[in-house]
Amino acid sequence: MKVYIPAAKDENPFFDEIIQFSKLNFEFGNINSFTPDYQIVLIHWPEQLFNWREPSQDELEHLGKNIISWKKHARIVYVVHNLERHYGMNANWEKLYELVLTNADAMIHLGGYSAQLLGEKYPNKQHTIIPHPLYENSFTFHEKAEARKILRINDEKVVVIAPGRIRSDEEATMIKDAFDALDINEKLLVVPFMKKKEAKISFPGRVRLKKVVDVKKLVERFMNRDYKQDYMFSYSFCPFEELSLLLAASDVIFIPRKSVLNSGNLFLGLSYKKVIVGPDSGNVAEALENFGFPTFDGNRPKSIRNALNKAVQLSLANTEYNESKLVPFKPQNVASKWDYFMLETLKSIAK
Repeated sequence: MKVYIPAAKDENPFFDEIIQFSKLNFEFGNINSFTPDYQIVLIHWPEQLFNWREPSQDELEHLGKNIISWKKHARIVYVVHNLERHYGMNANWEKLYELVLTNADAMIHLGGYSAQLLGEKYPNKQHTIIPHPLYENSFTFHEKAEARKILRINDEKVVVIAPGRIRSDEEATMIKDAFDALDINEKLLVVPFMKKKEAKISFPGRVRLKKVVDVKKLVERFMNRDYKQDYMFSYSFCPFEELSLLLAASDVIFIPRKSVLNSGNLFLGLSYKKVIVGPDSGNVAEALENFGFPTFDGNRPKSIRNALNKAVQLSLANTEYNESKLVPFKPQNVASKWDYFMLETLKSIAK
């Protein structure tokens, strides 16, 4: 079966884990390269259809016409990664999401929360739950002691890592405040993609002065220095090999989102068999509770501090994973569910 993804291949290796074991033929393209021999159109993130930039009204109209054409020959399957754009919505983004949601014939959910939520809102569509796979083939797995030796991290330190991009000042504050409140002497906070603090500097002659020296950049460099010995921050995309070492060296995975539907970082933590702490929100809460990991209310700083402290205590107690609970998330098992659902989708959705 040929499955058409109307977007360029994404850096996120989430789907690579599935493709590796799937019997389906997934092909990437763009919204204009569809041909009638495709049987399914697969959409992951609506924003990805326009390469993550805001579409114009004309582009949205063009997409709408393309969707009408797709539906004459194929079924549209939408993977519900999130309920809205991470960086805010406006009229055009709302229209894009509406186009995808209303025209999808079927939706794949990564957990029960979104399946129930959108199942009630769109009862005439086919809904199924297929879990997010573990990242077993996309990262390198080092022994903890080996990783710490390479990174020059003391064996005695409790290492808390917040992988993924920190999107707001609020998230940055959440991480630092909860970590600073830990009553532990030997600790290290690792944030591979911390949000940069920006300086608001404007004065007469700044543009001309930039040819010699950019005062704003100098001030921001000063503002973003790590003054605490127990902070290890970087401010750009972290290569997978480096992230592999940091994850292996860590004790606790911290998901610093106030509210979120899904999180690939949770499955990074599961892949490395680390203790994970995250928000009591969406499908994330369901997965954390399944493994007995602490959750927090993102609106209550005390709840966040308590949850992180519980996670650290679980790590110090050398809490072992229930290996049987990881089996449904093995990439080969997830891919098998994708194959079955895609084949059944063609049979069960009337033309």
